[in-house]
Amino acid sequence: MTVSIAWALPRLCGAAAAARPWVQEQARLTVAAAQAGASARELVALIRRPVLKSGRMPAVIVLGGLETGAKALDLISARQDVVLATFEYPYAGPRRFAFPRTLLDAPKIKKAVAETPQDVEALHAFLRSRADVDPDRVCVLGASFGAPFALRAAADDPAIRCLVLVEGFAKIEYTAAHRMRQLWGGKLGPLARPLSRLIAWSLGLYLDWPAPERDAPRLRRNQRVLVIDARDDTTIPPASRRALWRALASSRARIERVTIPGGHLLAGRSAEEIGRITGIVERWIARPGSP
Repeated sequence: MTVSIAWALPRLCGAAAAARPWVQEQARLTVAAAQAGASARELVALIRRPVLKSGRMPAVIVLGGLETGAKALDLISARQDVVLATFEYPYAGPRRFAFPRTLLDAPKIKKAVAETPQDVEALHAFLRSRADVDPDRVCVLGASFGAPFALRAAADDPAIRCLVLVEGFAKIEYTAAHRMRQLWGGKLGPLARPLSRLIAWSLGLYLDWPAPERDAPRLRRNQRVLVIDARDDTTIPPASRRALWRALASSRARIERVTIPGGHLLAGRSAEEIGRITGIVERWIARPGSP
């Protein structure tokens, strides 16, 4: 995968700067076409780093939920010196399932599903080339909807040695149908279950989205994974969490798991709760022997 870089002017960050001075940059990466006959495309990445910090630091690529997108960096106030990076999901349509608009946008969503793991790999390679980043300590963090894409990228790219899955899941069709039933149950009553199953499985068949239960076993011995689950998560069904854990445990990667109180990220988290997750990730990355 070829990566070329063009820089935008940096600017001071607002929310993150309240805790410590940060600078934000835009990096424009050229991602080579994955298939013959396709065109290269541009990826605009957002990067935050401490102001006037010298030396090499760890870096974390953050993939938040679909509704959060590139705003994920606004929710993080890092305590340690670390370079944070993200990008917007390559889909400009509604971020919540809207019938029939989402179905009409299915070709665009299918394209975005295929491109997102490639974008993660391109941004990972770019960060490893930076003079202020420790190339051996570049982590990919996927939260909620971002977790399957982070996992797919790590399974495809052995250079990704550090992976964090926050409230991730397997069995995406089952998980999507569960979420649709939650959203539609009050309006559709007994029709919510069969309709949600039909739409979720039909979309999954067409979109060819990541399959964490098949991607996780492909992880390698040189890769390390931290799983953070919410104890009171009702958005992700328990069967989907168990399926992810079984798949990870069958891999050769080194897996660790932490369970925290509270509900799913989509339900809204306070700054204190997000700070707790951030602290867990920072301590895990800083531990001796961490990639």
